Amino acid sequence: TAAHLSGGKYLAVHCRRTDFLRARTDTTPTAASAASQIGAVMREWGYKQVFVATDAPSDLREALREQVQGKAVFLDDAPNVTEHLGHPGQRAAVEM
Repeated sequence: TAAHLSGGKYLAVHCRRTDFLRARTDTTPTAASAASQIGAVMREWGYKQVFVATDAPSDLREALREQVQGKAVFLDDAPNVTEHLGHPGQRAAVEM
């Protein structure tokens, strides 16, 4: 995914979703809240892009792309990396 980031500094975050939505429904942030928190850190540190490691469904990914002020990159943006991950556990380990 380094090729998808435009050089320079970037923020990396891990956005827990599927298991947290079941186990911690009251404390798991919405897409808007996550985007707001990510954006606040990006502004504070002067970053223009973020790599988001997540197992979230595509609707959350798209919401983050739309709502984060700057470029949001996900593992799925690098199919040349994901196609080599044969077992679902390998993908999960990379997304952590």
